[in-house]
Amino acid sequence: SAGNSSWLEGFASPFNATLSRFASVFPDLDWHFGSVGTFFDCTFNSDVGDDSEFIEANPPFTPGIMQAMADHILRVLHYADVNK
Repeated sequence: SAGNSSWLEGFASPFNATLSRFASVFPDLDWHFGSVGTFFDCTFNSDVGDDSEFIEANPPFTPGIMQAMADHILRVLHYADVNK
């Protein structure tokens, strides 16, 4: 861990998650196992009260999901830039 930070695995399931916090495609079922929701619903605002957040994102390698992931990351970074 890098100082006072939190880690989130962006595309995982209860079967393949390597981190304790993960986003999954079926959050309505996977929350029982620790899912924080879908990657696209995450705002990455260090909701656990830490100084920074690190995101590991390894999505399915399909053009639509890859583009949606990139768009979401850019939106979140822009929001962070404007609001901090």
